[in-house]
Amino acid sequence: MKKSIVALTAIVLILLSGIAICSATQPSDESTNASSVSIVTALFYPAKPDDPQSSPAPAPAPTQTPISKPSTPTAPASSGRLELVDKAQVGNIGGSVKAVVSGAMQIQILQSGVWTMNPITMYLGSETPLLICTDENQGITTKETYPNGNVESRYWGMYTKGRYMYRFLANTPGTHYLVAEGSVTGASNTLTITVVGGPTPWPPWPTPTPWPTPTPWPPWPTPTPWPTPCPTPAPTPWPPCPPPTTPLTVTTWPSSSYYYIGNQVYVYFSVNKPCYTRVTYLKQNSNIVSCGPQYVSAGTHTDTGTIGYPRGMRTVVVDAWTSSGEYGYAVTSFNVG
Repeated sequence: MKKSIVALTAIVLILLSGIAICSATQPSDESTNASSVSIVTALFYPAKPDDPQSSPAPAPAPTQTPISKPSTPTAPASSGRLELVDKAQVGNIGGSVKAVVSGAMQIQILQSGVWTMNPITMYLGSETPLLICTDENQGITTKETYPNGNVESRYWGMYTKGRYMYRFLANTPGTHYLVAEGSVTGASNTLTITVVGGPTPWPPWPTPTPWPTPTPWPPWPTPTPWPTPCPTPAPTPWPPCPPPTTPLTVTTWPSSSYYYIGNQVYVYFSVNKPCYTRVTYLKQNSNIVSCGPQYVSAGTHTDTGTIGYPRGMRTVVVDAWTSSGEYGYAVTSFNVG
């Protein structure tokens, strides 16, 4: 009985010693946070910008300072790296944007002065700003699916969380799908952009009707030879080649780059051959006003009207086409104050 009591007492002392040792060796919150900062700094140290597919750079020493945000630009970048913009700049360009969900990525596009994630339509050759919002420090890749199914992927590099801007160029007619992918958050929402303009495609050619089987001719009788041989006729010369066809060209310009409400506006356009023309005005509030189509002769012509609301940028598109299938267009713009 005494041996059992001694053994039980020894087991209790061993358990109490183990609990005391675990309590003494548990790390503090400060050491855990310091370790987490070192791990985050190692994960988001930027890779070389000229090698997008390279693996992440090795973790820096604990004393190395974290990566810093790029300086705030005055306008979106046209090439190279994404440009960081602040909330005030985003509001001045297109108003407020929808808040980003924590741990997510969002992509928006500017249409008629407003940021949107809805499908939009653009004219061929135009461009507009894109806004990428990320709530994580991560690598950013954009993927654009063209109308023919080709996918263009571009890795921009490692970025801290914030708002970044660049420009979308409408360079191919048809429907484009654009998505941003983060190395941490994954894919963003998908933007749908329809690009219009360019020549009208030809209709499909009709299937030809097969010819009936011809009835064979009876054998030709043997000709009676001429008493004297006929003289060899001189060859008929080929007719001269027609002159090369000049393609249809269109140019347009306004009488001024700035108007006030109530002013008379004059938009001039010039074509190099008789054709049908149509003048389309794209207002800041997405309203569209068209004049035409009308048949005009070769030369310079004028479309006029009175400036109304709203204020802002007006885009003018002049389309021209001929009955033979030629097509051309020109774009100009002016401001309304």
